[in-house]
Amino acid sequence: MSARARRRLPSRGPRVVHSNADSLLSDHLSEHVALYFFVLAMLIAGVTVGALAVGSLTPTQVDDLADYALGFFQSLEGPETPVPGSALFVSSLTANLRTLLVIVLLGFTVIGMPLVALVVLIRGFILGFTVSFLMYLQGGMGLLMAFASVFPHNALIVTGMTFASVNALAYSLSLLGRRRGVGGNNDLSVLMYVLRGLLACCVAACGSAIEGYIVPWLMRLLATYM
Repeated sequence: MSARARRRLPSRGPRVVHSNADSLLSDHLSEHVALYFFVLAMLIAGVTVGALAVGSLTPTQVDDLADYALGFFQSLEGPETPVPGSALFVSSLTANLRTLLVIVLLGFTVIGMPLVALVVLIRGFILGFTVSFLMYLQGGMGLLMAFASVFPHNALIVTGMTFASVNALAYSLSLLGRRRGVGGNNDLSVLMYVLRGLLACCVAACGSAIEGYIVPWLMRLLATYM
């Protein structure tokens, strides 16, 4: 092949990388809109049930939880109180990565689909219960407490979990289709599935960093006004 012919050949390397990066996220979002609606519906259902569960607490349970929550916030008032940011970050990161790992592993099985939905439902329940209890306990101040202690990091963690859950459900459905003879076994799809799982872990890790290093500062700042 002449030098002139070689110069006319397009450079495909950057385009291939760019195409793979696009398919990692944008194609996934557009192809699985129905699954995103399903996962978000499960999350909202969990939040709703968690919020309603506060009304079923006994007075003793309310008092115990209130003593714990108020004691924790009061412990942040003193300037001598250390804020264990690194320890909280590691604890949050470990818990979130463990949950995401379970979701990713469940995606490799067809029977794991209802379990993925259950994980999302439980996460929503925890969020709904926490926010609702803080508002039940402190009213408007409880909403501020929720903004300081619940929303900042969970905005990223829930986003990563939602993406990982849709990714897992989509892959499980593809496995089901292969068992029925629809489509073949594509090694690239496995690679893309794992890469999307790693992307979800990165998003959750950013949320854990916020929980470890920013949320304690916000809570300590808010505690001075309580």
